[in-house]
Amino acid sequence: MKKIILFVIFLLLTQNSFSQVNSVRLFPSGTFYNSITAAYIDILAAAPISQAYTIEIQSIYDGSTETRPIQLTEVTGASSSNTITIRPAVGATGLIISDSIFATGIINLNGADYLIIDGRPGGVGTSRELTIINGSTSAAVGTTGIRLLNDATNNIIRYCNFKNSGKDANSGSGAVQFATTTGTLGNSNNYVIHNFFEITMLTLPYYPIIIFLLTAIRVPAQG
Repeated sequence: MKKIILFVIFLLLTQNSFSQVNSVRLFPSGTFYNSITAAYIDILAAAPISQAYTIEIQSIYDGSTETRPIQLTEVTGASSSNTITIRPAVGATGLIISDSIFATGIINLNGADYLIIDGRPGGVGTSRELTIINGSTSAAVGTTGIRLLNDATNNIIRYCNFKNSGKDANSGSGAVQFATTTGTLGNSNNYVIHNFFEITMLTLPYYPIIIFLLTAIRVPAQG
């Protein structure tokens, strides 16, 4: 009986491990990785970059091999023509990146420039197939889904779903947060478009987008 139980546990662990092998693919090389982070590290290693990159999340991805927060930092050479796009692969639907962590985003654009997070499979159509969830109910400032900080500029977040990020409307929490910066440019020229923010009387956050300037500007959710 003990051997049977151990064998079942082995199968479950093996299945989970296998499910994340080759769960992310980087283009134009076509190389597979086990996490978004691993693919992004290879882009960093190629800097200064001279071409656009796309990280495609495969249908088997469940985020179990990611270290969160996912840190997307500045890549030398990134520009309007040398963008870095993160999106679901064609046919990959219902993808979720989630955790319950406080005082940070699930994904941090920490000084990142010309980065595109696109929830549409293959980057076409209007279907939102990438959901970002921070399940933390902490009132700590920075508890969010995606956080832009330290001169994160010229980024686009589009066609994503956001759920349950942040707790206290007065704490500076929200599903997407434009935080403070240590640089001189500010978190500028960024677009948050065509996203869906799930909010009801019983669901958080109170505000979908928070912008920190000299004070925090809060954008109320509508539905």
